[in-house]
Amino acid sequence: MFAKFVLSVVTFTVLGGCAIAPTHPSLKTAALPELIPVRDLVADRESTGGYSVSPDGKKLAWMGTDGVRSAVWVKTIALDDAKAFHTRARYYRWSADSQFLAIVTDSGGDENAHVYVGRVAGGDNKLVDITPFEKTNSHVLRVVDKDQNGGSDVVISSNRRDKKLFDVYKLNMATGKLDLMATNPGNVGYWGVDRTGQLRARVVVEGDKSHLQIPHSAGTDAANVWKTTASWSRFDWTNAIEFADNGKSAWALSNRGRDKMALVKVDLATGTEAVVYEVPEVDVDRVLISRKTQQPLFAFTMPSYPRLEVYDAAMKQQLQALAGGQPASMAVTSIDDSESIYTVSVATDKGSKSYLINGSAAPQLLGENSLSRLAANVALATSKPISFTARDGLQIHGYLTLPEGTAGKNLPMVLYVHGGPWARDRWANEGQGKTSQMMANRGYAVLQVNYRGSSGYGRAFQDKAIGEFAGKMHDDLIDGVNWAVKTGVADPAKVAIYGGSYGG
Repeated sequence: MFAKFVLSVVTFTVLGGCAIAPTHPSLKTAALPELIPVRDLVADRESTGGYSVSPDGKKLAWMGTDGVRSAVWVKTIALDDAKAFHTRARYYRWSADSQFLAIVTDSGGDENAHVYVGRVAGGDNKLVDITPFEKTNSHVLRVVDKDQNGGSDVVISSNRRDKKLFDVYKLNMATGKLDLMATNPGNVGYWGVDRTGQLRARVVVEGDKSHLQIPHSAGTDAANVWKTTASWSRFDWTNAIEFADNGKSAWALSNRGRDKMALVKVDLATGTEAVVYEVPEVDVDRVLISRKTQQPLFAFTMPSYPRLEVYDAAMKQQLQALAGGQPASMAVTSIDDSESIYTVSVATDKGSKSYLINGSAAPQLLGENSLSRLAANVALATSKPISFTARDGLQIHGYLTLPEGTAGKNLPMVLYVHGGPWARDRWANEGQGKTSQMMANRGYAVLQVNYRGSSGYGRAFQDKAIGEFAGKMHDDLIDGVNWAVKTGVADPAKVAIYGGSYGG
């Protein structure tokens, strides 16, 4: 028999705090922390992020606000000369000569992304739309090295010619000149461009197969002369990260012929893969490849708590010092050409901070999000990895956040369901973390379940969702609640459900 529990839908609409004392028996005598107004979590105008050091190591850019306006900021590291480009950016990229920013944004959230260019030097904060084509999508594929045409070139993809297809163009940010490099014949799902701006590979999809192709003549697709070097199921994934060995090989994340995504090196002439790093529990999430050595600097995974495999000795020492011996989700968000200056994001279940690492100097705190600032004054809740066995024997993982000041037993609980469903809950996820902290701050236990079909746990786990959107995927959620009741965490009469996208 499965435990019986009352399931309700919980919504939060009040932006301020609430002075009503808790009535649940487990909370009446609890020493709950100070109530955090919801506005401090959802209407934060002080948070900054997306820090990126320029290739020459002299300047810094980041995303934040200017008053009530979204902005991309830029400054000289050693000077107080910050200026703001007013736009709600999806992302941005430095030019290789450190003189321009390519900022990708859409108008009012219409999802028609355009590439804008801002000149870093001087007081002018004007942005120029380089892709002003109506109802089109354009994105930056690659920043071209500075020894190529002066260092102001980027390669972009755009569907200006045909809304269904993305062609490849070279854009000079200094002049605004846009040159067509390759035309999509109708089935190219990936274009591979190296740091010199040359086309090195593409992936075409035909039926249930994907084909890796390389050009007969490097850097061009004259007469569309491409040759196939490898084929695999279109449901396999091989995501190229960086090209190496003068375009003869590529570093990639791939699950071709295996269950989990691994870091591999692909021989482009044969399509063969050599596995360099993998873990048995989960997919490899992200990797940073050195521009100087063309070797991995680090690989990141998240089996339960984050795990970072660092190959560079100096970087390893610096990142370990920032983590302070505690679990932390860390990402090197940018690195200069010398690879001695870089920016790092350090996130925990209690917020995230960004740092500038400059050689052997002490790390410089650049900014932090609202959770991190709140943690200095309010006792935030702790999130811990959990696992349980579903009714059919499948091992399910997730996270449990318990309110501070309570015994952690017989609590009202919110089952917080992630979207996708091809996504997963993560420890130290900024967006989900704010919601979990808000609910825990009000006395709720928060259970997040990575039900079957969630990504990150390998192909077999994700495929178990096939045909089970209203079946075993829901059973996993219910089994998670049953686990929380059985272990004494949740009051079975006080369980609510909350989520967005698929989780809604």
